[in-house]
Amino acid sequence: MENLYAYNPDTKSFVPAEEWLKDADPARTPLVGIKSGAGILAITKSDCGRYEFQEAQEKTAKIRVEGIDKDFRLPTRREVLDIQDAQDAQFNLNDLLSKVGGYPLEGWYWTSELWFARRYGAYSAWSFYGISGTLSYTGVNGAYRCRAVTLFGVREAD
Repeated sequence: MENLYAYNPDTKSFVPAEEWLKDADPARTPLVGIKSGAGILAITKSDCGRYEFQEAQEKTAKIRVEGIDKDFRLPTRREVLDIQDAQDAQFNLNDLLSKVGGYPLEGWYWTSELWFARRYGAYSAWSFYGISGTLSYTGVNGAYRCRAVTLFGVREAD
């Protein structure tokens, strides 16, 4: 649980999940977070729906969270590795999502990246399986789930 966080809407900062779960109403957090590089990758508690690749990009870009002036998007392939690490812990990301009234990462999700777009054309995009973290690619016309993320730098997360 040491790499898991929840967004405290009162202080507008991330707090360790263990601390947040002691709150009288932990479901009031709009975001959960995981350590990712030099910051915290904030993840919405729920999916944004099932869409083809381009529409998934557009839907996540429209996400707004009160008190946060940041753009949301789909995760990168590198961020998916951090998401998978958070899924492999004894108390994992899906456990935290459940405890704060969110929905677990289940099924296939889009990443923000096209597959071989520069060499062969933009016909496929990277996707990941929410439970195991398996990375794959699929045609951009397929309908996969999307989950919005944004990255907070270390100083922004406090």
